[in-house]
Amino acid sequence: MLFNVILMIFGFGLVIAIHELGHFLAAKWAGVRVHAFAIGFGQAICSYRKGLGFRAGSSEREYKKLIARDHEGLSPISELASVSPTEYRLNWFPFGGYVKMLGQEDIDPAATSTAPDSYTQKPVWKRMVIISAGVVMNIILAAVLFVAVFLAGGLYKPAPVIGAVMPGSPADKAGLQAGDIVRSINAQPAEVFEDLLIASAMGRKGQPLSLTVERDGQRLTIEATPAKDEMFGGLQGLGVAPGISNRLLDWDNNKADRELQRARMDRLGLRGIEPDMRAVEINNTPIADHDFALRSTVGLFQPIERAAEQSGGSALALAFENEAGDTAMAMVLPDPDLQSATTTLQGEPSPFSHLLGLTPVMRVRETQPRGYDQGLRQGDVFALIGDAAFPSLIEGIEQIRAHKGRDIQLAVLRNGTLVQLTASVSTENGGTIGFGPGIALDAPILAQTPNLVSAKDADEAPAPLASSRLTPSVMPGLVITAINGAPVTDWRSMREALKAATSEASAGGTGATVTLTTALMIFNNPITLAETNDQQWELTAEDVRQLHALGWNAGELETLFQPAQIEMKAANPFHALAMGARSTKRVLAMTYITFLRLFEGTVKVSHLKGPVGITQIGSQMANQGFVYLLYFLALVSANLAVVNFLPIPIADGGHFVMLAYEGITKKPVPIAVQNALTMLGLILIGAVFLIVTMNDIRGLF
Repeated sequence: MLFNVILMIFGFGLVIAIHELGHFLAAKWAGVRVHAFAIGFGQAICSYRKGLGFRAGSSEREYKKLIARDHEGLSPISELASVSPTEYRLNWFPFGGYVKMLGQEDIDPAATSTAPDSYTQKPVWKRMVIISAGVVMNIILAAVLFVAVFLAGGLYKPAPVIGAVMPGSPADKAGLQAGDIVRSINAQPAEVFEDLLIASAMGRKGQPLSLTVERDGQRLTIEATPAKDEMFGGLQGLGVAPGISNRLLDWDNNKADRELQRARMDRLGLRGIEPDMRAVEINNTPIADHDFALRSTVGLFQPIERAAEQSGGSALALAFENEAGDTAMAMVLPDPDLQSATTTLQGEPSPFSHLLGLTPVMRVRETQPRGYDQGLRQGDVFALIGDAAFPSLIEGIEQIRAHKGRDIQLAVLRNGTLVQLTASVSTENGGTIGFGPGIALDAPILAQTPNLVSAKDADEAPAPLASSRLTPSVMPGLVITAINGAPVTDWRSMREALKAATSEASAGGTGATVTLTTALMIFNNPITLAETNDQQWELTAEDVRQLHALGWNAGELETLFQPAQIEMKAANPFHALAMGARSTKRVLAMTYITFLRLFEGTVKVSHLKGPVGITQIGSQMANQGFVYLLYFLALVSANLAVVNFLPIPIADGGHFVMLAYEGITKKPVPIAVQNALTMLGLILIGAVFLIVTMNDIRGLF
């Protein structure tokens, strides 16, 4: 991790150095005397000046002494003449840099010079070249890095495939379905899933996107209007996740996670199947590959999901194949569908899953590095989150977000034992610990049923759920052990036992009475159950009808498969040049649009990253490989070009605007105005720097 941070700092310094090199070379070309070419801000770590050589710290004091001696006639004529006026220096704070020219001071516009080799004595057009040269160099660097990345290959991005569609989301209302392949967005080809995210986030508020999607071999045009999406950090979104491929996840680098991965695969029926194998058949039907951009072909998980929906609960026969062509078979059970109702999450309507009102407990579906480091493991079932015992998914998320920026007490069930933890909650996305949340369908443990509210488009208040008729009411942590005497071990067997107990009522269109056998947990190690109790449960005819209408899905099996990805690799150098130019143009345009949306309010300052955040993200990308680091630096370089050329005082763009004024009016902007604009620019940039740095620091904890 430390090496990646150092690598990222070095890379960011390179981007800055190239930017300043542009100013420097242009100044030399224009005949301007350059006093300093600096990478970073603050005091010098080391410096080089022709005629004096390398120095620890700055050579400026030594050079000034030479000038003083020369003026006093105390030094030989050749001594000062052999020393360059330009000092090349590396400063302590690596985020930034500057070129110091005679007659040009960003923070002191009055510091002009009448010397013929000063900046202010050069024609306006030459000064424009000097000011814009840094931006040009950053654009060139971005293009070169993009070309290198696309030539090398090894950079993978999610394919433009719709995965999960959030109920009630803009995508759901528009009719988008899991497995839809997005071919174009507003008549522009969609190469990667990121295109859909960017188009959604950067679109004008209330303006629909025109999507051309491929579904079952047919092309459809669908209009969907993005809306604020809390799962997307509060940016505009459609409420969709990227699609999943037919290739299993590769082995995790962490040994402990590899053991958990193997255990999960075995538990879900993939015993004997190796990671990174492809599912090539489902129930003896081949799984077809689909064509994407850059000559990529990717198989999708959707045929497996569809087979699960049509299974009637029967096992799915999956054939897997590795790169050597060896095959292996596995029989996998589908998951039971649950019902959906609406509650609130931080004041906003949010769906939750239940079975006649019985609600599963929240669990860890997958760990992220930060959550793993805090002690969480895949499959952990939450016995406590903050103040909530055995929370539902909704209650668990609310508790975590309520502890944003603070520590939270956790207790999880793991392998029959209770594990207590203390975790810190970051401020990103409303508050996170570092795991993908899910529901514990493999344990028949009940959470408190969330309070019902009407959906946004509903006209009537929701009817009470069947669980509200249980007396006594459901206690969080209650375990269902049997229904009408039939043993219950998970939510699959629970649903099937309920259907068996109400089969006659379903056939006759009537209600039914069932007997629930329940017990509370005793927190020994290992955990045991207290004495069981029976209670009668009255179900209406509508309850029975809804129960028997429930189907099946692939459920947790999907989490074992890789995202559908395409390799961003060019066919030849000319193709790489075209891809590099296109990527550079897109990043430049999107950066400008980001600032436009910032003023419109659809993008917030809290979404921006400062130097700490850039280093953090960059080091994470460096962990994925050198190609990913180069790609990230290309993005940073293109962004730097845009930010530097915004018409902000003390930025290159602000100087360019003032030069344009001077070129038109034939006289410079008055010094008093320049001073006021410079102070305004310093305040603005200082405020933004503080805000984004605070965003970055909050994101670390």
